Amino acid sequence: MAKKESTGDLPKAVQDYMDKLKVSAEEYAQKVEDAKSFDIDPHLVKLMWDEPFYSSISRRISKSRSLDLPTAGVCVTDGSPSLLWNPVFFNEMTEKEVRGVLIHEFMHLIYDHVTLRKRDPHLLWNLATDCAINSMIPESNLPTDCVFPGKLNPKADPTDPIWSAIASFPKGQSSDWYMSRLMEDEDVQQKMQEIQDGEGDAAEYSFDDHEGWGDMSDAEKELVKGKIREILRDAVKEADAKNGWGSVPSESREQLRSMVSNEVDWKAILRQTIGMAHSSERTTSRKRRNRKYRFMHPGVKRKRMARVLVAIDQSGSVGNEALELLFGELASLAKRVDFDVVHFDTEVDEKSLTTWRRGQRIAPHRTRCGGTDFNAPTEFVNKHKSKYDLLIVLTDGEAPEPKPCLVRRSWVLVPQTSMYFNTNETVIKMKAEKDKKNAA
Repeated sequence: MAKKESTGDLPKAVQDYMDKLKVSAEEYAQKVEDAKSFDIDPHLVKLMWDEPFYSSISRRISKSRSLDLPTAGVCVTDGSPSLLWNPVFFNEMTEKEVRGVLIHEFMHLIYDHVTLRKRDPHLLWNLATDCAINSMIPESNLPTDCVFPGKLNPKADPTDPIWSAIASFPKGQSSDWYMSRLMEDEDVQQKMQEIQDGEGDAAEYSFDDHEGWGDMSDAEKELVKGKIREILRDAVKEADAKNGWGSVPSESREQLRSMVSNEVDWKAILRQTIGMAHSSERTTSRKRRNRKYRFMHPGVKRKRMARVLVAIDQSGSVGNEALELLFGELASLAKRVDFDVVHFDTEVDEKSLTTWRRGQRIAPHRTRCGGTDFNAPTEFVNKHKSKYDLLIVLTDGEAPEPKPCLVRRSWVLVPQTSMYFNTNETVIKMKAEKDKKNAA
C-alpha cells in the first residue's frame, strides 16, 4: 500500500473514514476520479417505480453530491431537510444497496431521529436508530458493514463491547429500546469513556453522518420537524390514494398514518404549520466558528423572519369563546415568533392589521361582525404575496370555496365545525378545552 499522504484539505469526518478503511490519499483521490461518472438519478427513477412511498419522500427534499462527508446523511439546508451523498461511497455499492441507503436516510427524517428525538451520547443514539431502521430494511439491500441487531458487523472487533451488545439484540425494537439497553450495559459505558478519553476511535462505529443538527436551536428543530411532518403527511396521503406503499410493512403503514393523523394535538400542528413558513437569512461569519470544522470553514449566522399572516374570521357565526381559544394559542405562539394578524368578514379590516410580536399579549376583541367571504383574506395576501409565505385562516368554515391563493394557505376550524367544501390544503380542527377540576 502506498504511503499515506497528508489530506489536510479534507474534512475530518472524511479523513477518519479513510483511516477506518486504511485508504491512502492517492487511493482516495483515484476513487473520487472514478466516482465522477456516478449518476444518482437512475436510482431515484427506479425508486419511483418500486418504492413509491419512499420516492414521494425523496421528491420533496433536496439532494446534493458532497465530498464533505464520508458516506451519506440528512441535514438542514436553508431551513429545509436535505440529503447529502458522497459519490465515492455510492459508486462502490450495488443498485439494491443504493436503494437501501436512500430508504435508510429517509427513515431518519420520518422518525425524527435527527431532530427533536436526538439523544446523548450521539454515538450510541446513532447506533440505536440504525438498529431500529435497519430492522425494517432487508439485509441484502444494505452494505455489509451496516449496523444490524442480532449480527456482528463483519468489520468489527468481536471483543468490542459495543458491537457485542448490538449482536445480542433482537430485531424489530424501537430506537429508544436499543438506546436504553446500550446505556444500561456497563461494558458499553466503559468503552464510551475510553472513546471520550481519546483511547478509542468513534469512526469505527459510524455509517452515515448526522452532524450539524446539534447546531440548531430547539425552535429551529421544531420548525424543521413541521416541514418533515408536512412531507410525510403528503407521502402517506399519496400512498393511500394510489396503493403505493411498496415494501413498507402493514404495521409500519399504520404507525405512519397515526403519525400524521388529525387526532394529534391541534396546537402542535398549528405550531408546525407556522414553523414551515418561516424563512431564514443565512450568512457566514469568520468571527463565529464552525462547530464541525473549526478552522477550515466560517461559522453561520441565521436570522429568522416572520412571513405568516393569520386572518381571523369575525363573522357573527364565530363565537367569542372560539376567539378566546385562538387568541390564547396565538399568545403562546408569540413567545417564539412574530406574525401578522388581520380581521375579516366579507372584507378585510386593514385597520386591524398588526404584528403580534414575540412575548406580546393581545386581549381577544372584535372589529367586524358581518357575513363570511374567504376571497377577502385571499385577495389581501395575494396582493402582498412578496411579504408572506403562509396564510392561516381561522374560521367556522361556513362560506363557499375561495379563489386560489398565491401563497400556502391553511385553515383552522373552531370546535365542532367543518369546511363547506373539499380542499387539499391543510385543515386543522381545534378542540374545545375541557373543564379543569379545582386542584386546590
